[in-house]
Amino acid sequence: MKNRVLNLVLIAIALLAIGSFFNSCSSNDPLLPALPEAKAEFDNNSGGVIKGVIVGSTGVFKFSLKNGNDSVYCDVQFDGEKGRLFSTDLNDWTPGEAIANAKFTGKIGATDVVVYLTCNANGTGIQTNFEIAGHFIVATPIKETSQLIVKGYEGTYKTTKLSDGSTVDEGIFNFVLMNNAIYGTRYSTVYNESRNIKGIVNGNKLIVDDKEMSIDDEKVSCSITVSDGEEKLVVDGKRTL
Repeated sequence: MKNRVLNLVLIAIALLAIGSFFNSCSSNDPLLPALPEAKAEFDNNSGGVIKGVIVGSTGVFKFSLKNGNDSVYCDVQFDGEKGRLFSTDLNDWTPGEAIANAKFTGKIGATDVVVYLTCNANGTGIQTNFEIAGHFIVATPIKETSQLIVKGYEGTYKTTKLSDGSTVDEGIFNFVLMNNAIYGTRYSTVYNESRNIKGIVNGNKLIVDDKEMSIDDEKVSCSITVSDGEEKLVVDGKRTL
């Protein structure tokens, strides 16, 4: 009887270990929030959470502005490296007051990073200006609310000729998603230029410039013919914020 009980205990432990292993290998990133991080008291003022994406290379960021505590910082992920920036300009600032070009500084790896933040007292008019040596940065900031989460996606795009497979254009395709709408920037590494992108999400479909892509909580992708069937567009990205 004792042996039988012992065997059952060992089997239970083994099943728990297997379950933990598969959970740890899940494609869902446990660090990505499923719900809004912003507190309700800051929905209509300058405090709370601002999230966004950047191109020129690629990255995401999140400002936490006394979001239920006294902390003020900006987390940045850029080219796969992470860093946290701080500001002394907001030491005496209170949510509900305007933010005028507040300077945040820190490092991402060994690289010095500076970002300036401006925001109206009511949480509108958000502007960010990133300074990272060797990069021209274009940022898309969006204020999160307690009811509407902001998600960030980083990806690439490539257009090739169907006739010979030669590259027509390629680059970075980053955007934020909020309330079934996306806002972001497409940056061409071929032409060294950027363009704003907007789109609408309906179920698992994302429409950008009349082009249909697949999107879910983890990734965005497409492989379609464009330019009257003469070219192929491939988009491949994932949620990182």
